[in-house]
Amino acid sequence: LNKSLICASAIDNASAALDAIRQLARIDSMKGDYENAYIKSLQLNVLKDTVYNRKLRNSLISSELKYENEKNSTLVRLQQAELQAMEKERVIYLILTVVAIIIILLATIVIVLQRKNYLKNKELIENRLEIQNLKVAKYQKEKEINQLKMKGFSDELKMKDRELVSIALGMEQKNKLLNSIDQKVKVLLSRISSSENIEIIKEISSAIRLKQLENSESDLFNQRFSSIHEDFFKKLKALHPSLTKTDLRFCAYLRINLSSDQIANIQNVTNEAIRKTRYRIRKKLGLQPEESLEDYISQF
Repeated sequence: LNKSLICASAIDNASAALDAIRQLARIDSMKGDYENAYIKSLQLNVLKDTVYNRKLRNSLISSELKYENEKNSTLVRLQQAELQAMEKERVIYLILTVVAIIIILLATIVIVLQRKNYLKNKELIENRLEIQNLKVAKYQKEKEINQLKMKGFSDELKMKDRELVSIALGMEQKNKLLNSIDQKVKVLLSRISSSENIEIIKEISSAIRLKQLENSESDLFNQRFSSIHEDFFKKLKALHPSLTKTDLRFCAYLRINLSSDQIANIQNVTNEAIRKTRYRIRKKLGLQPEESLEDYISQF
């Protein structure tokens, strides 16, 4: 035991030394060597305090080490978390940078495409406007040409209508002259008594009446009127089939704006006969009292 105590002391093994002293104190006590037993008991108490203090110190050291380890572990975890956060931030920043670059590229592409589309649409609109302006200019030019043509046609028509009026007035003047001569012949016939002269005057009167009944000038008028107003008789007859040739000729006189008196002289009839003819034609045309016969005829 003494050797064990020496070895334990040499290696600073307090627990082994404590067991050795406890055994030696028990042996001394059994031998009756109470003095050594008491000394060993004191050594045992001192050694117990040493062991306790050592355990306490070791415990404190262990706690400190454990705390330091935990502190270091926590610090490491914090550093790792910080590194992970920094890495995450870096990744997020990288992603945001890439997304921003993509957005900028897409926005640039969209702007470029919109610009191209705008320029294309602008050019298309300008071309359409130019085409429209050309069409308008063409229409205006055609309108001017048509107006000139219509004016020329209208002037030509008026000139030809004046020719018709001249023919009609010639017929009127001829009939007036023949009527005047016939009246004078009748007066002369009532004043002479010679049978030979009476026969001569009667022959003259018959010749005048025959001349009044001639249709050569009337036929000329009809021919000229039909050549100028080609479809007048055709359209009027198609719309109003009950009209006679006499009615159609009367309508032709109205078409060139002859008065009732002029028509009466041309046809060698009275104004009353003209009034009746107008009434008959209005009835065939189905005109209302407020409608003008001349205005209706001018439409054909």
